[in-house]
Amino acid sequence: MARHAATNTRRRRSSSAERAHRAGLVTHTIDLSAPSAVRERLVNTAARNGRALGVLAATVWIYDLARIARGA
Repeated sequence: MARHAATNTRRRRSSSAERAHRAGLVTHTIDLSAPSAVRERLVNTAARNGRALGVLAATVWIYDLARIARGA
């Protein structure tokens, strides 16, 4: 059994999730049965990454707007 595969019988993957892992289609999943502190940390990390991407997108948009206004 792979290191990432569930070894605890109480937390088994569904058959379709197990097939996807074996086929290499999925490299990482969020375990919704994980303790709430872990879920909260994952959600906060995703939100932080989303904000960072939003700032980057806004920066690029402002740069493009300035280029258009300048006539370049």
